[in-house]
Amino acid sequence: MGRAVVDAEVTEAGGCTPARTDLASGRRGVTGAAAGRATDGTNPVAGVATSATTAGEGAAAGRAASELDDEVGTTSAAVPPSTRKGRGLSWTEEERRVLCRAVLDATMDPRRGTSQRGEEYWGTVEERFRAQLPTTMRDYEKRLQRSNQALQKEFKYNIRPQVNKLNESYVAVLHRKLTGAPTEEQLILAAVAHYNGCDPYDGIRGTNPDATKCDWVGCWRILRTCDKFSAAAGEAAVRARV
Repeated sequence: MGRAVVDAEVTEAGGCTPARTDLASGRRGVTGAAAGRATDGTNPVAGVATSATTAGEGAAAGRAASELDDEVGTTSAAVPPSTRKGRGLSWTEEERRVLCRAVLDATMDPRRGTSQRGEEYWGTVEERFRAQLPTTMRDYEKRLQRSNQALQKEFKYNIRPQVNKLNESYVAVLHRKLTGAPTEEQLILAAVAHYNGCDPYDGIRGTNPDATKCDWVGCWRILRTCDKFSAAAGEAAVRARV
């Protein structure tokens, strides 16, 4: 697995140190109360450029993500838990991809698009999700009953952050200017390796199976076709300097 192309169906496994942010919290005694303090840190990747230029490109991707949040009517407040059937049922990679396609369709629909706000936008997403969900999927009836709030929660708090991290890894790999004139598919393999905290060349060579294992590649491949969900600004800036 992972020696030629990234399989959208692969499952995430250990082996490399994930290049993601972990939240650690500690406690210490206080008279009559307890106070918590959290710190986070991102694992470094050997050889990846950390110049101010790269930071600016990552910021561009972040701004695009923030703009879309405004357009589709999502907020920073927690989405209320669902009270309909389907609550508690684990999401599968296939089901997440269906949700991503529904979000993409709602965003790019010229008759509706991102001019929609809040409930209207997510109502369109829900409609597309139900229409595209395969009837052969396990627990189809339960998954079909996922509430609008459940769709928003999965996209905003699970899918979107991981897609953003893959965008950042892809831009970082482009900035590194890998030798050997890698193809687009090899760049994707390298980006996934970077995402997993491995050397990008491990992804291209296929010498480390853990380097190219990622549950979110399928979602990323779908959403990156839309500038609103991609790191298009960062990619363009790097390619312009090549």
